[in-house]
Amino acid sequence: MKHIFIKAAAVLICALLLGHSMPVYAAEIPLIELKSGEINEEDSQATVSCAIARASGVTSGKIRIKYEGEKMKLESANAGDALSGAMCEINDCLSGNKKEGEIVVAFAAASPLKDNGSLVDMTFRLGSDVKAQTVLEATASVEELAADGQDVTPEVKQLSVEVGKADQGQATPTPGKNDGDKGDGGDKDNGGSGKNAGGAQKDRHGNTSKTGGTKTGDETNVAIPAAAAGIALVSVTSLLILRKRRCR
Repeated sequence: MKHIFIKAAAVLICALLLGHSMPVYAAEIPLIELKSGEINEEDSQATVSCAIARASGVTSGKIRIKYEGEKMKLESANAGDALSGAMCEINDCLSGNKKEGEIVVAFAAASPLKDNGSLVDMTFRLGSDVKAQTVLEATASVEELAADGQDVTPEVKQLSVEVGKADQGQATPTPGKNDGDKGDGGDKDNGGSGKNAGGAQKDRHGNTSKTGGTKTGDETNVAIPAAAAGIALVSVTSLLILRKRRCR
């Protein structure tokens, strides 16, 4: 009886441990994130997307997005690739259902959404007062989200992006031009010496081509040793042939 009791207790403990460990292996909760690329003060527009990740099993939801209407004016809001094939309704200032600064997105799909993608793609026109170091913010609050027929509470990441300085790429050629002018001036200042140096090189090259030691060497120092080497080679070859004949 003791052995049976011990085995039963062991099985019960294992079952309890497995039951407590099950949530660890459960699917990750969905992520709702507002994202934007780099924004510079010279930009007149900004693109922001409300994206979803780890969306396995998600079929419907309702999200309220708020942004700073005095800095950002909505120009367009369209369903993203994650809602392909799903029913989607977007209420915003463009449709007249909401005031500037608020967007409500509701969607429902017959089949689960793909794991990663954009729910809504938004384009904003930036105000003239948006300068470098201005921080643009937008928030998303998930009012409803269903996955596998059950309500889920997702992780949410808000948008906070600092406007960068205008691109200085056009200013960089100016020092280059100045340097070039200085370089040209230097060439002009040293033009006489530069030209003289060039002429001297030409003269030196001309002298070597006309009276250089290379040509003289070809006529004297190279031809005579070459002839002597040829005679020696013929002599050695003749001696070898004579030896072979004697050996036969």
